[in-house]
Amino acid sequence: MVPSVSLLSGHWGVSRQAFYAHEHRVAKREMEVDLILELVRESKRLLPNCGGRKTLYLIEPQLEKMGIACGKDRFFQILGENGLLVRQKHFKPHTTDSRHGFRIYPNLLTGENKKIVQRPFEAIVVDITYIDTLNGFLYLALVTDVFSRKILGYDISDSLELMGCLRAIKMALQLRPKGLPKGFTIHHSDRGSQYCSNLYTEFLIQNHIQISMAETGNCYQNALAERVNGILKMEFEMASVFPSKSLAIQATPKAIHDYNYLRPHLNLNYNNPQTVFENGIQNINKQLFVP
Repeated sequence: MVPSVSLLSGHWGVSRQAFYAHEHRVAKREMEVDLILELVRESKRLLPNCGGRKTLYLIEPQLEKMGIACGKDRFFQILGENGLLVRQKHFKPHTTDSRHGFRIYPNLLTGENKKIVQRPFEAIVVDITYIDTLNGFLYLALVTDVFSRKILGYDISDSLELMGCLRAIKMALQLRPKGLPKGFTIHHSDRGSQYCSNLYTEFLIQNHIQISMAETGNCYQNALAERVNGILKMEFEMASVFPSKSLAIQATPKAIHDYNYLRPHLNLNYNNPQTVFENGIQNINKQLFVP
């Protein structure tokens, strides 16, 4: 004999109204899951190898029309429970091309020649990382101060050409205190063609900046730059697949601002980069203007 609703609700100490409301919520969730799965299967019929984030992006307008709210975590849980997660090799574009005929400079910053950096702008590291969007890749050129970990300059564009790197370094140098001795700053990079190009290195030389380069294939010799790339991607959502290039470009300044002004660093005694940079610049200015 099937127990009655009155018996069940009495056994669990809930009212008939609460029992029916619970049943309604369960039925509603089940119906939503069925509709989500139907949309996913239809999308995968057209794009069988499309990843989860892109699939959610594609079906979100239909979910909104049906009044279904489905966040990323819930969506991936539904896919996993129904065997619809796609394991795919994610194409990672190469941002470094070291096969060129430009001059290579020695490593002045890391490895056997490791320098103890004690002030802002004493050493800066640069790198390029990619940002994924549904419309293709963008490339983010970064310039980071070694002493404070502050991102001093950046440029995001859809080209790996050196002009983005030049724009980033020019932005960074706007923050450099006036009156620094020639050769005070070491510029450290990989051996990518952008950073080895005549146009780029001549710009550094004209601004009295020493040039330092890591060995080919040795990512540890430019580890700080790589680390900053990773922080932006993993902690500030720059690893997301953006719906469009314009949205990725809009998100970049906020991610960098929050990294500079909000994120505490263990190596900075839990201070944020901006605070350490400002204090360091004040100390430099005092030294420069001592009578």
